[in-house]
Amino acid sequence: MSKLTDILNEASTKLLQLDAPPVDLTGKVVVAYDENDLLDVLKGVKSFPAVGIVYEGMRSQSEEGKPTAKVGISCEIVLGLVLVERGDEIHKTFQKKVRAIEYLDAMRYQFMGQRSTVSNHFWHFMVEAPAALRSGTVCWVQRWSVPVQLPHKSSPVSNFYNTA
Repeated sequence: MSKLTDILNEASTKLLQLDAPPVDLTGKVVVAYDENDLLDVLKGVKSFPAVGIVYEGMRSQSEEGKPTAKVGISCEIVLGLVLVERGDEIHKTFQKKVRAIEYLDAMRYQFMGQRSTVSNHFWHFMVEAPAALRSGTVCWVQRWSVPVQLPHKSSPVSNFYNTA
């Protein structure tokens, strides 16, 4: 498995393990690779709110003066956690708005101050903001990143990662 797949699986597991009633994401967490894919996989979700985990790419975290290029690259994986609620429902009642806030809080606390079991680095909160996917839905995105080390295939450390 790749580090990215492991990170996506870890994020999904963390969301499914939320223990903050009334927040329950059982059967409502999906993994997508872009917004179009998210819309497709959300069609299978029976009730809302739901959360889509969207891979938003990787960025370099090279440190000046350190020879990381000899053994691999230091980078961070960025994920968008997209909370999706039915728009026609949320605008009708105050309770639906409060529920969205409860979910966002629970999601934030599930990652905040926690080390990734994959990379052993802390999850980093980047931003939380409203987003639009399509009419009829209201969405919020939390962006999280986590540092990972990607060794060259010829690096002695790559054997460690490939055998784990």
